[in-house]
Amino acid sequence: MNKTLRLRLCLLFSVSLICLSGFSADPQIGYVYPAGACRGDTVTAVFGGQALWSVNEVLSSCEDIEAEFVDKANHRSPRSRRVYMPLVRARHKGKSDEHIQKLRKEMLKKEGRKEGDWYINRIEKMNKKQFQHFVEAAVRLNRLQRTNQIDQKVIAKIKVSEDAAPGRYQLRLRGRNGITNPVVFMVGVNKEFREYEPNTREPRKGDVLQHPAVINGQITPGDVDKFYFNASKGEKLVIKTQARTLVPYLADSVPGWFQAVVSVRDQAGREAAFCDDFRNQPDPVILFDVPSTGKYTLEIRDAIYRGREDFVYRISIDKSPFVQSVFPLGAEKGGKVRAKLEGWNLPAKSAAFNSTDECGVKADYIRKAGLISNQFKYCVGRLPEMVEKETPKNSPQAVELPITANGKIAAGGDVDSFSFNAEKGRSYVFEVWAARLNSPLDSFLRIKNKEGKILAFNDDSEKTRTGMITHFADSYLVYKAKQSGTLFAEITDARGEGSSSHCYRLRISEPMPDFKVFTDRSSSRHNLGDYQMLKFSALRKDGFDGAIEISVSNEKSGYSLEGAVIPQGKDCVFATLHAPAKPAERLAELEFIAEAAAGGRKIVRSVTPADDTTQAFVLHHLVPAEAFLAELRGKGRRVFPVSVESKEPVKIVEGRGGTVSIKTAGHLRGKYGSIILSKKEGPEAIDYANIIPKKNGYDIKFRAREGIKAGDKGNIILEAKARIKPRKKDGKVNTWNLGCLPAIRYEVVSGA
Repeated sequence: MNKTLRLRLCLLFSVSLICLSGFSADPQIGYVYPAGACRGDTVTAVFGGQALWSVNEVLSSCEDIEAEFVDKANHRSPRSRRVYMPLVRARHKGKSDEHIQKLRKEMLKKEGRKEGDWYINRIEKMNKKQFQHFVEAAVRLNRLQRTNQIDQKVIAKIKVSEDAAPGRYQLRLRGRNGITNPVVFMVGVNKEFREYEPNTREPRKGDVLQHPAVINGQITPGDVDKFYFNASKGEKLVIKTQARTLVPYLADSVPGWFQAVVSVRDQAGREAAFCDDFRNQPDPVILFDVPSTGKYTLEIRDAIYRGREDFVYRISIDKSPFVQSVFPLGAEKGGKVRAKLEGWNLPAKSAAFNSTDECGVKADYIRKAGLISNQFKYCVGRLPEMVEKETPKNSPQAVELPITANGKIAAGGDVDSFSFNAEKGRSYVFEVWAARLNSPLDSFLRIKNKEGKILAFNDDSEKTRTGMITHFADSYLVYKAKQSGTLFAEITDARGEGSSSHCYRLRISEPMPDFKVFTDRSSSRHNLGDYQMLKFSALRKDGFDGAIEISVSNEKSGYSLEGAVIPQGKDCVFATLHAPAKPAERLAELEFIAEAAAGGRKIVRSVTPADDTTQAFVLHHLVPAEAFLAELRGKGRRVFPVSVESKEPVKIVEGRGGTVSIKTAGHLRGKYGSIILSKKEGPEAIDYANIIPKKNGYDIKFRAREGIKAGDKGNIILEAKARIKPRKKDGKVNTWNLGCLPAIRYEVVSGA
């Protein structure tokens, strides 16, 4: 065998291994383009992701959005090239549009495809420069850098009902290897356009946009997209970009999102407006007071000229209402409050809060002439509320606890001060809500005594990384009074800024123990009766450190949790989700509830479904999803019933170990051969030792090493494989993955 042939065989074998490993991975979506549509429109969208080879269905979080799977396509793949290369040749030879349309139908039919992707469907409609760009980007593959996370493509038709409420929704893909993470899909009210590359040229007739309009586009490396619009002097236009809103985090890029930069130039090429972020949000917003009537150029690019297919954006240009500030930023539950609004194009200067619902963060919009404002947020709380009054020389304002004070840092250097009576030995919590409610305030909080001595201070307070927050600008501290007397809480802006928009809410009270719980993924896929590992993370508040019990609230689904108790003092637990043993609804939306006791009261909270998402290679965030979906395989194998004999935690003796007994229906050894167990999750200092068969089950022994102390509690998750009996012909031994065993709860006890 010559060297060349050996090299080719090695490469073929390597590619085969990569393909097989990709088939076993969970499907993931990196983006959808376009990432939105107008009410009443139908769009052809492309999903980019990985492990999408089995996808055959699109799931929508809204009944008013119908999503239909069309095909899998990638214009880098041989299958797609076999379709569009004849079309490219026909276009290059100057064939008629009718000829190309007929040829496209023939090639798609030949390849067994229902429909082509966006580019294939538009080859005959492209102008000369657009066609040249397509050839450069799609045909000459050596000029493109492939990104595995978004390399596979799925085409779908998305139809939005005319009755759909404008706002943010989620789409997922579903196939034989599971359900993907959700991606954001926006529904708007303005006419929508899609960019055509290249669009860095001077506009042709008909290329000038008439607002109101929404532009959908993608940024490629070094790309600067240009759009042209007419505006009249005195118009107050809101030019709002959505980029990070659509794709919150990028795992393999720094910074970990598309950092859009937007500018507006006049006919002379002079920069009339510029924005690279809006307050605490990376997505730019330009409030453009049109200086003169004429044609303007809107430009968008990445801050450091990066780009790829998941650098997706939406830009709206209109005269919609835009809320810049809300004051106060909340209300007591049941209270009647009309908040003062500031912004552009507002139909009214105030809005009533809905304070009758449950306590927490609320969101609302302002509507005007069919247009909808940006989202503004406010809090509904349980404590009495007050509004800070301007006092001479920033003298302190006396308050009675507990209280939530609403105020604003009206000018740079302004300091608001509140005085209260403290009792020796009592703890007091000081919590600011500002940046989390879209206020530009970067709070700085300090506690002083009568002599002016600083007893405690805080600038930023990092919490569990959930949602879109990466800068934890809201201050938080707990102070235990060393003596009785008057204390002073002072709040200011850490950057020395101030305005009528720098609003805040300051809670001063004794600790109010509470918590939130999140999952680490928003879907799971099961065989009948099997167990899948699921992580629950807790965000503890005001010193709460008690145990948190989690369960499935909709028991009729047939699903249950094993080991779903976050131990006292810990922030997470790995549990197992048990699927029904009998065939049930193939796709179920599960709801989890978390319960705990604190301060003599029972706390019950809904668990937030979320996906563990990576930012810039290292950081991880829990991005909330609208629902948790559990799927049963249609023809999946039934898992042999397994359960832990005792409901009490297994005792692990320090320095020695412990044993847990599991029950099985029948004997696995006779059915499958010997069983191989491996630890999938659990403390490093507790090792799986061996498994001993017994009647109707097994004893599993654990070994404890140094580094684990008495009192530690948690779960151990074991994964089981069966070693199948050797084949008669070749004697090879195969293994069969049996999945996870139910979570095994443990408690470390002293060996003394």
